[in-house]
Amino acid sequence: TLTAGWDELECHRVYNFLCELTNLSRKMQTVVCGKPGSARKLELRIRLFCRNVLLDHWTHRSDSAFWLTRILKPWPMVNQARLLYIIFGPTSSQDVVPREWLLENNAHLLILSGNNICFTFMASKAVNGRAIELARLIVFLAL
Repeated sequence: TLTAGWDELECHRVYNFLCELTNLSRKMQTVVCGKPGSARKLELRIRLFCRNVLLDHWTHRSDSAFWLTRILKPWPMVNQARLLYIIFGPTSSQDVVPREWLLENNAHLLILSGNNICFTFMASKAVNGRAIELARLIVFLAL
């Protein structure tokens, strides 16, 4: 609510301030450079902060995409994938690193990623003969 209507530079300053205030960059570094699941509580804190403060409350996808870009931009591709899994992956009551990627989370991530990535992902499913997975994905995208 605070940053609604602000330009990109002002929002970037807010993000930098939040990162400094919460040590978010250091926490992310610890998580992406360590073994998956070795810092479960920290992974959960990062997930909750990113989802509750930066991503989930926007009415327009472009706003969520802006903040997701800010989160991912400083990291190499492999670390970006790890952060995406931590932020959008399902959690269980026993641990933070889930055993299964829920299709609704996959659909949510694809929507935030934009049309090009979404279409490429769906085309890959179709080309590789994964019609049932593609059909289920389309249902969650529609929902």
